[in-house]
Amino acid sequence: MTDPAPPRWHRPALVAGGIVGVLILSIIGGYFGAGLRSTPAARAVRLPSIVQLVPRRPDAPSDADLVKSACPSVVKVTTGQSGVNPVSVPGVIVSRQGAILTSDAGNATDQATVLLSGGDTLPAKLLATDPLAGLALYQIDQDASPALDIPAVEFPPVGTRLLALAAPNGSGCAMAPLTVGSDFITDGGALQVYLAPIPVPPAAFAGGPVIDGNGQLAGMLVASDDTGGARILPATVLAPIVSELLRTRAAGPNRIGLEIGEISPALADRLGYGRRSGAMVAIADDKGPAAKAGLRAGDIILSINGQPVSSASEAGRALVDTGPIAIEALRGTQRLDVTLGKPAASARARRR
Repeated sequence: MTDPAPPRWHRPALVAGGIVGVLILSIIGGYFGAGLRSTPAARAVRLPSIVQLVPRRPDAPSDADLVKSACPSVVKVTTGQSGVNPVSVPGVIVSRQGAILTSDAGNATDQATVLLSGGDTLPAKLLATDPLAGLALYQIDQDASPALDIPAVEFPPVGTRLLALAAPNGSGCAMAPLTVGSDFITDGGALQVYLAPIPVPPAAFAGGPVIDGNGQLAGMLVASDDTGGARILPATVLAPIVSELLRTRAAGPNRIGLEIGEISPALADRLGYGRRSGAMVAIADDKGPAAKAGLRAGDIILSINGQPVSSASEAGRALVDTGPIAIEALRGTQRLDVTLGKPAASARARRR
């Protein structure tokens, strides 16, 4: 005996009931889902947008603004007697009285010609050179010159963007963007405080100024070295040397082969020095007594002949002494006692 067939109305009723059930569940799920998405916990797990638009700071000058501001101070200096073997390098006006700085002392001559970025040509005379730093200072007869001062700027860290400038034809400035790729601390064991830019700028910029993102003079670009690289002599080294050259019109005596620089707070941090200022070895001549006694770039000068030293100017005055010079220096945690000015310079190291 077979079961009787279900009434014909059962199947449509079941289908209609299923549809209604699905609609009810959808409404309930949507309601609770919206509530869940609005909770702080749900909002916290939302993924950020892959693309983020970062607006440019309205107060940050563009490269074009920086070049336009600094260009009136950039010049081309041509040396050579009566046009014989002329050498042209970029330079920069560093005083309103018309003093011009280049980092090409090796080609310096008593008389030179200066081409301003605006096209005027003026005669110049050599004021002084500092062979150890490679700097030459010229003078033009033009008051109220558009000078680019050498400020007490921070030591630019690796990754800083800089601009090398040149005025090759008297019709404005050329610019080469640079980045600080390394420095004397990163490279280690250097005899000179420097910044190493990347990429290597074209040769036309060697000897000329480099400015930072504020339009201030960050240093001078020296000629490429034997390895094909380039070096920037930073403002923290330039400032005391140029100040002395402007004041005395001559490089100070340098019988020990040593240039002293100022320590800035950022440089003190890089050197691991607890104080925020002081004097340090900026350049040590590789053939001079200071380097032979073991002094290196970045060594902090604590005292000279027993007298504490707190600035580059104090150290410079103490080094004028014609007798033996006893230097107490600090390198990391190591103290160095160096005696110079004797037939055999000596150095003795001791831990703090």
